[in-house]
Amino acid sequence: MKNTIIILLLLFSVSCIKPVQFNPGGRPVSDDKKNEVYIVNSLAETISVIDTSALKIKNDILETGLWPNYISVRNNTGYIVNSGDNSIQIFDEDTLTTVRNINLGANSNPWSLSFYGLTDTGFIPNFVAGNIAVVNLNTGAVLKRISVGTGPEGAVVCNGKLYVANTSWNYETYSYGQGTVAVIDLNSYKVVKIINTDKNPQCIIGFDSINEIHVICTGNNGGADSDDGKIDIIDTSNDTIKQVLDIGGSPGGFAVDYSFNKVYLCGVGGIQVYNYLTRDILHSSTNYLAVGNSNDFFSGLTIDTVNNRIFATIFNSDKIFVLDRFSNKKITELDSSDGPINPCFYGE
Repeated sequence: MKNTIIILLLLFSVSCIKPVQFNPGGRPVSDDKKNEVYIVNSLAETISVIDTSALKIKNDILETGLWPNYISVRNNTGYIVNSGDNSIQIFDEDTLTTVRNINLGANSNPWSLSFYGLTDTGFIPNFVAGNIAVVNLNTGAVLKRISVGTGPEGAVVCNGKLYVANTSWNYETYSYGQGTVAVIDLNSYKVVKIINTDKNPQCIIGFDSINEIHVICTGNNGGADSDDGKIDIIDTSNDTIKQVLDIGGSPGGFAVDYSFNKVYLCGVGGIQVYNYLTRDILHSSTNYLAVGNSNDFFSGLTIDTVNNRIFATIFNSDKIFVLDRFSNKKITELDSSDGPINPCFYGE
């Protein structure tokens, strides 16, 4: 089956996979376990950790399953989505050891993980299966599977509903059909509406306070006409699109800085930024932030709100750019393991 990594390899020019020397046992500087960034090394199939105060990295500290795609850490527990193994790998943040794996079933191809508030319930979009798995992350029980559409990737809970982005990826034509967002009522766990979106919706950001979700539509994601990224803004009171931001590029991931009302988007060529309240586009595809090489794939972002830094992973060059949160200037860059994506800040 196709999967996250295969799609990335098809769409971007990357180097050969490097041999990995597994390097367990501790953190970059100390065992303080505070203010760290966890990084998925999708090709190495390991996790790295950055001490955000000292700006030191230790690579390959924890082995993942096959084709890891996403990581999240909360309450001293880490969750890794392994697309190839069809599993959620749970690890102890204190000891950096795997506790258990939750099996989602063959041909699921899980993409990401969204939490239901502070509960133990998680929602996992399964890209190949075309459904959402509702999972008790404490017991490992798969409570329900909800069919949502073709190629679901991102999901978010907002104002009492679950929203799921369906890319409508066609394996036969290697193209995207009509993008949609499925709206799920969390009382009945039934799809109550399908919203047509712009091309290739990959991620969704929920803003409960303003009754909106922002759908990141990546567009063609490569090729001559790939400068077609859009942000579809949906009013959650009536679940209709109220505004579209033509930001360009191929945005495929995000980080939100709530203190400055900014959304940072990552993709090929650099970082894009817009103000989610005023709708001002601060950096579009015509003036990328933190531009590397023209073919650099910025594959993930996270914000360290303690040390005021932004961390951006570069998939094809195995680098991590560190930016100042206030000036957005690059402070330094770190060497990661193979194929870094989707960093996650965990602070206290």
